[in-house]
Amino acid sequence: MKSWVTAFLIVALAIVGYLWYASGTGRNQMAQDIKNTPGQVENKVGQVTDKTGQLAEPAGDLTGKNAKTCNDCHKPGSQYSLSNEAKNIQGHPKVTSDDVASCMKCHANPDKSYAFQYVLHTGHLKEGSTFVTKYNGRCTTCHKMESNGRIVVAGMEK
Repeated sequence: MKSWVTAFLIVALAIVGYLWYASGTGRNQMAQDIKNTPGQVENKVGQVTDKTGQLAEPAGDLTGKNAKTCNDCHKPGSQYSLSNEAKNIQGHPKVTSDDVASCMKCHANPDKSYAFQYVLHTGHLKEGSTFVTKYNGRCTTCHKMESNGRIVVAGMEK
């Protein structure tokens, strides 16, 4: 199944690339809505390209080696601690601990609408959130890649 999915993605990307190039807008179109940086530009989805539109060497930490844990941003006892954040959620049970393990007592089941990954991604990636405005919504702010290629949340490795 994985090889089928990989083959499908490669063919789909090839078709999209060909259609983009064949449309004649090519490199000039890519120059719209991008932020100029010395020698490089970055489009709205964070792909870094050189000024000709070719993908360039990625900027930033792509493996998450500098990923932050939940408590790095939600410091216990602070205004943004996990327990204070939970107080701001209508109907959320009272939380007295700022330990992520206490969150996982309820949010660990991935089949529930309040599963950890759903709650965190929708809360952090909503337009105007501090995570989006301060950290540009980068995955590697919280996620990192283990040596075996598995992606995990920093501080929650098994």
